[in-house]
Amino acid sequence: NNNNKNNNKSNNVESKASEVLDSDALYLERYKRRMEENQRITQQEQQRLQLPNPQWVDPTKFVEVLLSSLQDSHYPYSYFGYLNLLNTSTPQWQQLLLKSVGAPPP
Repeated sequence: NNNNKNNNKSNNVESKASEVLDSDALYLERYKRRMEENQRITQQEQQRLQLPNPQWVDPTKFVEVLLSSLQDSHYPYSYFGYLNLLNTSTPQWQQLLLKSVGAPPP
């Protein structure tokens, strides 16, 4: 009878230890995914900050870069070209662009 109690206790301890390990593994997997997402966002933000500044670039080259990003608007990430257009537009032009697609003003 004592052996059965000890076996049940042992099984309960092993079961709880297994649940903890599963929980830890799930937590670690979520952490890894969040870190990867944060790195991807950081890379996107760095790319956004490296957009050509109209004050620093020849106007013809600037328009070429902008049109090129609009042509392949989802590279290197979704809506990259459209964000380029918005980020390089004047506030008035941004409002007009957003209004034209039914998006709320910034």
